[in-house]
Amino acid sequence: MDRRDFFVSHADSDLAWAEWIAQQLVEAGYTVELDVWDWAAGTNLVDAMRRALKRAERVLAVYTDAYFAHRLSQAEHTAAFASDQPGRVVPVVVADCSIPELYAPLARIELLGLEEDDARRRLLDGVSADSHRPGSPVTFPSRAEFPQRLPRIWNVPARNPFFTGRGDLLRTLDGRLRQPDAEAIAVVPLRGMGGVGKTQLAVEYAHRHAAGYQIVWWVNAENPTLATNGLVEFAAALGLSTVGPPAEVLRLLWSALARRTDWLLIYDNADSPPALAELRPPDSGRLLLTSRNPAFGRFADLVEVGDFDRPESVALLRHRCPALSPGQADQIAAAVGDLPLAVEQAGCFLQETGLDVADYLGLLAAAPTHAGLDDPTVDRHPGLVAVVTASRARLRAASPRAAVVFDQLAFCAPKLLPLTPRRPAGDSGRFGAEIGDSATTADVVRQLTSLGLARNRGTALQVHHLIQALVRSFLSDSEQFQHCQQAQELLATVRPGNPDDPTGWSLYAVLTPHVQSSSRTHSAWK
Repeated sequence: MDRRDFFVSHADSDLAWAEWIAQQLVEAGYTVELDVWDWAAGTNLVDAMRRALKRAERVLAVYTDAYFAHRLSQAEHTAAFASDQPGRVVPVVVADCSIPELYAPLARIELLGLEEDDARRRLLDGVSADSHRPGSPVTFPSRAEFPQRLPRIWNVPARNPFFTGRGDLLRTLDGRLRQPDAEAIAVVPLRGMGGVGKTQLAVEYAHRHAAGYQIVWWVNAENPTLATNGLVEFAAALGLSTVGPPAEVLRLLWSALARRTDWLLIYDNADSPPALAELRPPDSGRLLLTSRNPAFGRFADLVEVGDFDRPESVALLRHRCPALSPGQADQIAAAVGDLPLAVEQAGCFLQETGLDVADYLGLLAAAPTHAGLDDPTVDRHPGLVAVVTASRARLRAASPRAAVVFDQLAFCAPKLLPLTPRRPAGDSGRFGAEIGDSATTADVVRQLTSLGLARNRGTALQVHHLIQALVRSFLSDSEQFQHCQQAQELLATVRPGNPDDPTGWSLYAVLTPHVQSSSRTHSAWK
């Protein structure tokens, strides 16, 4: 068996530390196995972990709060800890974290707060006592930066200490931003509905990969004025003249950036592609965008940000509210539909109120605006209620017809509902609900998706069930009755064909959940 001195065990969010630690060990002559270095795409992770633990003399565990919340890293840690080999687990603490009582007696290597040279020295001193060094040095494939070092020019918001999961998305981002053809990938747009954590993902990416850049600058791009102001501040941070009109300052800024490739610019909450096109930087560096608007796919291929996976929801809920059991956290995650912002708000609300889980679930179903969804988050995000309220108001101002359809969708099932342009009587045509001609249909889809109120697949729309519940709670009883009736009238325009013809049964299967949902709501008022 190909023996290794160390297997480095870590949470996804601590990859930068894991790579830095592995690099120091390799350069010191140790043999090291690290998942991202040694496990190819398509690898069976459970089997790879089993084999890595078997061939490693010792397991170096990168201790952070995320490590103890991550299911796979804890499986690795538990298996190594259960070994009867003394000193098999080598804990390396890289962040202020709560270490479970069972592991507290283990001697640890503390790197928290150290400069790089001191951290390297302490790491190597800590592992050398009982380790065997091979006779010849091991060649390291590339150079890595110390994870704690920030770029000279930097204004990124503080890292969220409760950031959870998103390992695949972060790896996708890094792969896209670090392709060798810089011009082809200068822009990477992160897109998703309100509340899925696009901004948090961008912040986490910037912090994890800060050492790979000399300049990282964050710009609030909600509108052109805010974006321009942020870029003028950027120019000042670079020591450029900011005297004169903004257009002149931007010309100087773009000229300075064009001469270097070591920068990352982040436009957060970008709204309008045409407006932002005037503020597009040169292609020499990297631009990361966050937006709800799918039209940013005109700039580059979109990276879609969706809901949490269930284990991510459970981990964040239990991090925010440690008293929750895995089963209780799973119930709450299902109730909020794994929407990251709602998961965080629910966890905070339960921790602060101590409300029984069954009572909370009842409150969420009956009055979602009173179940913590109206609370701002620690990072000053306004909260889900404010997001939906503001987006709905903008929708009503931009397209009254789209606003009517959105309210009707609140009484349908939280599944895709196909829409189709209105057809002449007798024309079986395409399957879908009719809301108007082709222009109206296209406008409704564009308006709802650009504001992050619905997801689409073609002209089929889907509204998250928690957003549906909030919209219904905004309406009076008479308005709910009216919109529910309108939803049923909308569904009545669908023409799935003869119910006795088996070829049309798949269409009935698509329509049925929406009919059932609107019928249940309508029956409640009778």
